Amino acid sequence: MTPSLPALTNPSAPVASQEGELLDLGELLRTLSRYKWSIVGIALMTAVATAFYGYSQDKYYLAVTTMLIESKVPNPIPVSGVYESDLAKSDEYFGTQYEILRSRDLAGRVIDKLNLLEHPEFQPEEPSLLAQVLNWRAWMPFIDKTEGPPMNPDDAKVLRRDNVVMKFIARLRVVPVRGTQLVKIGFKSRYPVLSQNVANAVAEEFIDSSLQARLDTTRRTSEWLTKKLGDIRTQLESSEKSLQDFREQEKLVNVNGARTLNEDELLDTTKRLRDAQRRKTELSSAYSRVREAGGDPSKLAEIPVLLQDPRVTAASHNLLEADQKLKTVRERYGEKHPSMASVKASYDSAVNSYHEALRVAAQGVNSDYEIAAENERQLSNIVAGSREAIEKLDKKQYAMGQLEREVATNREMYNMFLTRFKETDSYNNYQNLTARVIDPAVLPRGPSEPRVMRMTMIALGAGLVLGLLLAVLRHLLSEEVRSPEDLEALTQVPVVGAITKVDKDDARGLATLFLTKPQTPFSEGIRSIRTALQLSDVDKKYHRMLVTSSLPAEGKTSLASALAESFAAVEQVLLVDADLRRPSLAARLGLPEGAPGLTELLAGQARLEDCLYLHQASGIYLLPSGKHVPNPAEVLASLAFKSLIEELSRRFFRIIFDSPPCQAASDALQLSQHVDGVLFVVKSGSTSRRVIRNSYKLLRNVSAPVIGNIVNQIDIKKAGAAYYHGYYAYGYYGNN
Repeated sequence: MTPSLPALTNPSAPVASQEGELLDLGELLRTLSRYKWSIVGIALMTAVATAFYGYSQDKYYLAVTTMLIESKVPNPIPVSGVYESDLAKSDEYFGTQYEILRSRDLAGRVIDKLNLLEHPEFQPEEPSLLAQVLNWRAWMPFIDKTEGPPMNPDDAKVLRRDNVVMKFIARLRVVPVRGTQLVKIGFKSRYPVLSQNVANAVAEEFIDSSLQARLDTTRRTSEWLTKKLGDIRTQLESSEKSLQDFREQEKLVNVNGARTLNEDELLDTTKRLRDAQRRKTELSSAYSRVREAGGDPSKLAEIPVLLQDPRVTAASHNLLEADQKLKTVRERYGEKHPSMASVKASYDSAVNSYHEALRVAAQGVNSDYEIAAENERQLSNIVAGSREAIEKLDKKQYAMGQLEREVATNREMYNMFLTRFKETDSYNNYQNLTARVIDPAVLPRGPSEPRVMRMTMIALGAGLVLGLLLAVLRHLLSEEVRSPEDLEALTQVPVVGAITKVDKDDARGLATLFLTKPQTPFSEGIRSIRTALQLSDVDKKYHRMLVTSSLPAEGKTSLASALAESFAAVEQVLLVDADLRRPSLAARLGLPEGAPGLTELLAGQARLEDCLYLHQASGIYLLPSGKHVPNPAEVLASLAFKSLIEELSRRFFRIIFDSPPCQAASDALQLSQHVDGVLFVVKSGSTSRRVIRNSYKLLRNVSAPVIGNIVNQIDIKKAGAAYYHGYYAYGYYGNN
């Protein structure tokens, strides 16, 4: 299991992964400071190139005319509610005027007026050298370069004029003044006088064209009104004739009077009809009962209407008197009395009279009912006839009303058009002008384009932004490890120390720099690494340590020797040069060339005492690599090497191995199986993240006991003091 060491960084500083998070503000500022001269250089080159381009361009002069466009529109036929428009009060009106100022028609008039087709400003120009270079068609001989059949002179002239018009419109500027009715008309050209003349000519031609448009509108309006008056007069005469013919045909003198008489007659007849209907309704029930009774006196006597008849009433009274007299004689004298015969005869006569009266009354009811029914029928026919007559009069009145309204409409329209025709004259249409020049264009005092200073300042700002973006992009895309935090986040292994880059003078004696200059940042960094290893090694088990790296020239050999010199001050240390491919420790520590070492010892060609060398200045023992062998990996994997390490571990408290890089050979992987801990050295700003990941993959595949990373050769000027200050007090030791 790989032992864990505490990170020797500021505990309040967050550890961020460059792969997963954006730059924080501090890192961004350090990045910009690192590339500040590149950023300034890009900005200056951009500004200089822009200034050179600006001064090489043609100078253009701009002349401006200020014109007032009033919101008044001529209205030859101001008919309220029909022809009026609020266009003059809206933004569309002014937008229309601005587009007229930019129109091809107006541009063509100005071109013809000033004869600009012959002016040098609008003559065809030869393509520039840059355009010739960028003409890719000319560089490809296999492409057909014919432009079509030749044009006749007239078509060529039209095309030439169209090109001049388009170029003219491109140079024209129409800019409305916000919040006013003013508009500024500008023209840009290489000739100051031409710019002035064109700006003034556009304004004048716009006013002239407006007046001409009014004149044309008035003329067309007059012609249209004349024709329209004739048509309306014809329609009026035709409608009047149709009305008169209708009156004569229908013989209508006073429709309203005839309708009144019919209405009165209808009202009286309707009243009589209601009376007849009421009388018929009253007799209807009695008539039905009489018909049901037939001639039966007993049934007729049950009809109340018949009983109310005077004759029936009188006969009934006589009958009652005869009946009373009969009853009296019968009670007094009896049936056989001689007077009974005359009394009974009187009674029978009264009964017959009563029955006859009932029959006469029944006939009277029948006659009254039939008379009432006949009256109802006749009155109904009279009412229907009156209504039909009124409906016919209404239809005639409606038809005549249509003809009268048509006549009135035609007469009104004729009078209106006649009035407008009289009002349409030149005075009414030309008394108010809609546009006039406020400030005519003057001769430009200086060129308006190119604005070299403005272009240069904009280019300078754009160059700065581009430089900043490139610097940040380079930082984000960079694969190098720039700080201990980066290395910890990448490997998930703590950093036990950070070593600054030494001066060129100190680099010559780097193997003994720890001894010769103990107060340099390099020496303090070595002591910090030693202290970190001692404090973390509570169980005192890191006796054999391997110093390796990913690639050559990362400073692992110098760090191994300096670390051995640091431990030699407190304990007995052996430094083993296990780099059998490119050994360098013997030469750095002043051993003679050809001194026996590890290879001779393993081959049995020398004794251990003959291969160990004591460095007097530091007190470390050195076991050099010895002579070159063709199979270093096999030598380090042999049982003899394992036995040698065990023997050396009994004689020395701490053994430090210098090995080849992990990516160059498998020697470091073989050595990692014989040590208690591996220190991995990374050169700041040089070793890529991909290489470090691959190296750690190799070490983890063989379960190498990696105990910490060492960031070597940190450039304080480029990386910033903040990366360095958290590991040891650079300022204190640097000032001693």
